[in-house]
Amino acid sequence: MGHASQNGAVIDLCTIAFFFLLRVGEYTMPAANRRTRTVQFRVQDVKFYKNGLILPNTAPLHLLVQADGVALCIDNQKNGTRGETIFQHALPGQIICPVCALARRVSAVMQSTSDASSPISLIGHGITGHITSSNVRVCVRSSVSALRLYRQGIKASDVGSHSLRAGGAMSMKLNGCDLISIMKAGRWTSLTFLTYIHNQVAHLGANITHRMATRVPFFSF
Repeated sequence: MGHASQNGAVIDLCTIAFFFLLRVGEYTMPAANRRTRTVQFRVQDVKFYKNGLILPNTAPLHLLVQADGVALCIDNQKNGTRGETIFQHALPGQIICPVCALARRVSAVMQSTSDASSPISLIGHGITGHITSSNVRVCVRSSVSALRLYRQGIKASDVGSHSLRAGGAMSMKLNGCDLISIMKAGRWTSLTFLTYIHNQVAHLGANITHRMATRVPFFSF
């Protein structure tokens, strides 16, 4: 039961990190001897919405998973951002859903403690401990191996916990999101996030070869 609970917590945190473009320190517990500026997301930072109304985080899990949206309220993150909110809609009927993932995390933590200031990395179900970045890294690399992504040029050693944030940004780009939307979603204050947009992905070059080969009449002055 304990091992299953930990695996489930890791998977849900990976889902949350991908959709909200989170830095690994925002949803996992750092090493005891490491001090960071980033404040980890806590249960009290999560707000579930149903038909425009807020559902209490103490609601039963079967009610939380019925929310049509969820928000993470930023207290004080790496770049000093405060008081902002990032929102994601539910994906009914899909295998992965940011609302359901956060609902399970909040419910598990609240079953273990009534303290809403507890980080969402708390494993819960009577287990002592938190999910760490190494747990996430193992999960991501195991997924790459299980999906046999080497056939698409991706090795397990190529990815890590940060790949979820980068992958979220890349997914937004591939699905037509503009750069400003990606910057806002990832809370970037500069264009440094462009390093996550990989030129080798063929989809980004769709029709470029044809367009470059098309003759365009012009005059030179």
